[in-house]
Amino acid sequence: MTEEIHYNPTSAYFWLPRLLRGSIPFPIPKTEMVDCDFWDALTVLDSKKRDKIPWGKLELAVEKVGGPPAFIKSDVASAKHDGPKGYLVRKKSDLKSVICATVDHNACCDLEFAGFMVRQFIPLEHRFCAFRGHPIAREYRFFTKNGRVCCRHFYWPKAAIADSINSLPKMPGIKWDWEKDYEHIARPLSDGEYEYMEVATERVVRQMGPYKDWSVDWACDMNGDWWLIDMAIAQRSWHPHGCPEYPPVGNG
Repeated sequence: MTEEIHYNPTSAYFWLPRLLRGSIPFPIPKTEMVDCDFWDALTVLDSKKRDKIPWGKLELAVEKVGGPPAFIKSDVASAKHDGPKGYLVRKKSDLKSVICATVDHNACCDLEFAGFMVRQFIPLEHRFCAFRGHPIAREYRFFTKNGRVCCRHFYWPKAAIADSINSLPKMPGIKWDWEKDYEHIARPLSDGEYEYMEVATERVVRQMGPYKDWSVDWACDMNGDWWLIDMAIAQRSWHPHGCPEYPPVGNG
């Protein structure tokens, strides 16, 4: 049975092997895939039963990517909006709570996954945090249509950040101009940055077989280097309202 039949193209089980088969002139985080049936994974949420999580394989995967720290998500989605406790293994004892958060998030979103993605943790350029302590980093999402880049957008919508910030308790006597920090981190790409990611995005999409419409996510580290961190079928990815290229669908 082919991988196309086995996996939704949005799954890392589909796109990551194809990405790694080619010559990659840009960085991607070290990654270990740990198979785990979705229904087996759900057992971790039932404290009355013995779970079926492959803990030993997960611990080994964390070590293989240089952790801890390590970033964990399913092959289709992360619990990053729950803050670092939903994805970041800072020490070995964090593993169970992160896996629980990952499984719970995917289940609540009706996302049936095939395994866990254990990744090298990359400190990203940021100035502030939202969503329970998640760093709002310099990240851009590139969309392709028929294999060519058609648009790109800063990853974090300002309205979503405002909702998160405004939900925090106000500190008397402290005024924080988060919008100034946001404008800095969301600043437009330079011509060189755009050209680099445009060429790299189209190169990656050529490796994805018959699928030509993608979203490709890039993140800038503390040294100014851009990493390819995620991919998904374009129609499954969040797209800003008002962009003429795609309707605003998905929640990715």
